[in-house]
Amino acid sequence: MLLIRPQPNIALGMFMVAACPGGNISNFMMHLAKWNTVLSVSLIAFATFLAVFMTPFSFGNTL
Repeated sequence: MLLIRPQPNIALGMFMVAACPGGNISNFMMHLAKWNTVLSVSLIAFATFLAVFMTPFSFGNTL
């Protein structure tokens, strides 16, 4: 962030994208690797559920 120095609204958007979980491709890769897909889906669902409540706390100090 220090090298590119984005505008504040762009920086906030970049922070928001980084703070939100994204596990769609990990579930697919787990399935291809023949690992425990159910565990992967469960963990991603749990992380996504927690993100709904925890993401606003992440932005509390930035605004």
